[in-house]
Amino acid sequence: MARPLRIQYPGAWYHVMNRGGGRRQVFQNDHDYLAFLTLLNEASQMWKMEVHAYCLMPNHYHLLLHTPLANLSRMMRHINGVYTQRFNLRWQRDAHLFRGRYKAILVEDEGYLDELTRYIHLNPVKAKLVEVPEQYRWSSYPYYLGRGGRPDCLITETILARHGRRVNKARREWVAFTFEGVPEKLERLLDSARWPAVFSSALFRTWVETNFIPDRRDREIIYPVRAAPRLTLAQLCMILSSVADLPWNEIKRGQGPAAALWRKLAVLAMRRELGLSWAVGGIHPSQISRLVHRERPALVRGQHWLQLVTECRSAKVKT
Repeated sequence: MARPLRIQYPGAWYHVMNRGGGRRQVFQNDHDYLAFLTLLNEASQMWKMEVHAYCLMPNHYHLLLHTPLANLSRMMRHINGVYTQRFNLRWQRDAHLFRGRYKAILVEDEGYLDELTRYIHLNPVKAKLVEVPEQYRWSSYPYYLGRGGRPDCLITETILARHGRRVNKARREWVAFTFEGVPEKLERLLDSARWPAVFSSALFRTWVETNFIPDRRDREIIYPVRAAPRLTLAQLCMILSSVADLPWNEIKRGQGPAAALWRKLAVLAMRRELGLSWAVGGIHPSQISRLVHRERPALVRGQHWLQLVTECRSAKVKT
């Protein structure tokens, strides 16, 4: 049987899953779950990966990933390989942990992200591990509700922004959507032994086949030229100024509480939207590192960040 088709391009979204060989447990205790989340954080920094949802079940995991650099295969080889090494070392074993290559579905970024996020978070309820998804400790669901301790790699704002501009309203709408349950057709599709390569509308599927599958014998297709819509630096500065209601030069200087806050958000936005690692104004690189690793979780939970992400998304749609 031919291995599943891998389609990779900048800005692609994926639902990724892998299961323990022989359905054995890949997470034996809390230490294993935490070790996998630590590895996700490491991979997000190393490969510029974004994790938008996850659920770690005793014998498998689900991830919703966004890959700005078209590097899903390299990243997943790293995650599965390194986790297996660490698991084997901890439990003094020498064998394969996962049953094979991960499953991955290329996801259309319109309408389907919500469905897959709901499916991922309802896995523990379906398995009867908990009665409601917020009771499950090893999924991203509690952090969508605004609870603390969120992993650095996890981004909830993108999905929530699809349900409302104000964070509290967005969370209420998102919870209501989740509790409507997974459509039966989708559940059958994702519970089947063989996943489709693409989960999308017919139009998106045709676009993928036309642009990224010139030769079906090549099972690993990377297309690094056609990138997802991106903002320019000038556009992002205008959005920041508009949302903050402050002149860009004032944000750049960061003088005063409001400007200082928005300068930090500007650094995060430039890393997220433009892939830039240099500073805004005179922020020292060590301060940027501290901002990204320590202050980011609190900043991205705020309403200002949610509004900024929403405006950036709207601007890219119009581009």
